[in-house]
Amino acid sequence: MIKMGVDYYPEHWERAMWARDAELMRQTGVRLVRLAEFAWSRLEPEEGRYDFAWLDDAIDVFYERGIEVVIGTPTNTPPNWLVERYPDVLPVDALLHPRYPGVRGHRCYNSPSMRLYSEKIVDNLASHYSKHPAVTGWQIDNEFALNECHCDHCSERFREWLSHKYGSLEALNRAWGTVVWSGEYSSWSQIKPPLGGSAFKNPSYLLDWKRFETDSVVRFQQLQVNLLRKRCPGHFVTHNIWSYPMSLDYYKLCDSLDFASLDYYPNTNPEKSDTSGYGGALTLDLTRGIKRANFWIMETISGPPGCWFPMWRTPRARGLFGGSPGSASRAVPMRSSISGGEVLLSAPSNSGMA
Repeated sequence: MIKMGVDYYPEHWERAMWARDAELMRQTGVRLVRLAEFAWSRLEPEEGRYDFAWLDDAIDVFYERGIEVVIGTPTNTPPNWLVERYPDVLPVDALLHPRYPGVRGHRCYNSPSMRLYSEKIVDNLASHYSKHPAVTGWQIDNEFALNECHCDHCSERFREWLSHKYGSLEALNRAWGTVVWSGEYSSWSQIKPPLGGSAFKNPSYLLDWKRFETDSVVRFQQLQVNLLRKRCPGHFVTHNIWSYPMSLDYYKLCDSLDFASLDYYPNTNPEKSDTSGYGGALTLDLTRGIKRANFWIMETISGPPGCWFPMWRTPRARGLFGGSPGSASRAVPMRSSISGGEVLLSAPSNSGMA
């Protein structure tokens, strides 16, 4: 049996709309809803002051209508107070410039401050909702990717990672072939992330850098997995991957999760309308292969894409479902954003498997 679901952002809407929206969901067969994955600034408006009352009220609205709730941990969107007070949260680009808040995803996975405050918000959320009868599971963060951070923390962790893998500089120099172009290292401190300048770098070095970056994401996620397993042993834990091909190793990422989830956005370009139903076949097949099991479609398109996409046509009704043949879930739309960074991006929706 397939569970239909939507992603909903009660913090975006007037309270008077919540009950009406939830009732419309119930009437159309929606059985679960995902909440809060971008709401850190509302859940912790200032350091150490947590406000879950509004989310309590929203969850109760859905619970009264028999709709299950999946909570997203909000670590994809560090709030401005955190960035201002602890600037090491921000990733650093290849020219050693901080990447300041834009849309989302402005965090370094190896930042001590980011890890500490992520642990605090997730632990508080998990403790608060571990016994709520409507909450059945968790989505960790949102659409992980390699953020290619070049900060001092990442530099140090990279050297530690290499030391653990190779054991000695002699072994590393031999494995990387650094004798070519006089690239041999005589001290661990000489090894840094791939900084700007030359576009031509040792491919063995770059491959290990990508592997280290994957392990950094996995460690950041595992921090949250461990908390959720401890506080909410009866809840499932997943993450919404989002595309192929990706440098991030999805097999490693999903290894400790209960099942994989996918954000699937088929192409609605009119020139590709005849084949868009097949365009995601590789991604869908690979997602099933990650855990050798069925998976969730956690988000999909419900209208014309915009925002960071080109503006295309509204998908035909059959296109909303035809793009994921044989997957374990289907999706239906809810509200589109009317402000902020996703004002032109049509509302994502989610669904789950029974």
